[in-house]
Amino acid sequence: MGRHGIPGKRNTDQFSRNSTRFKLPDSIHGSDNGALHIVLMRYLVPESTSSGLGPLCQSIWENSEHDFALFSMQACTRLVIGERTDFPERHVRIFAKGNGWARDQWLLKSHWSDDDFMVHSIKDQRLRPDDIAKQPHDYELISITDAIQIPLAFPVLERLNITQCKIGEVRWSLDGRLRISNLLRSRLFHRMRTEKFKEQHRHFEKYLDSLRKDVL
Repeated sequence: MGRHGIPGKRNTDQFSRNSTRFKLPDSIHGSDNGALHIVLMRYLVPESTSSGLGPLCQSIWENSEHDFALFSMQACTRLVIGERTDFPERHVRIFAKGNGWARDQWLLKSHWSDDDFMVHSIKDQRLRPDDIAKQPHDYELISITDAIQIPLAFPVLERLNITQCKIGEVRWSLDGRLRISNLLRSRLFHRMRTEKFKEQHRHFEKYLDSLRKDVL
């Protein structure tokens, strides 16, 4: 969703039951992230299962054959859920991309700021620090698509001692060459959210146009 929904403790069991009532369809379903959009739509807007845009969102997801269909589904579910981010009656709060407690490392091409608490999706086979651009233009740091092709650099300079990590007796030296300011980080994620939103809705509009042509 580019955003993360966090169920409150009291509703965790109910949320879990809701998310396991259906299996992934035989389509390009987007695995966990694709399913999360549908689960949250059903959970936060229960009436969407049988009315409004809800059935259309579900149909797009179940019949998707490529990533563009997933973008359409994501835009569709966001229209159903709306721009609201706090659902106290459902014990859920949705955080915007970059505002949660963890994020994918490739999103900012291995760059980090003091506001980052945790970065993940670091895979050894993609660690190519020599391919990381030196002093790139600010907005060249944004990665929205082709995540698999983006080279990564491990943000910690020394080799980690897992034993010391487990007992909390290690200090990390982070690569200052990849450090950016908190202000730049905030601007980059704002732009990323805007671009992703536009992309999703472009594909949704194309999908709706194709439906209109089929009707005519």
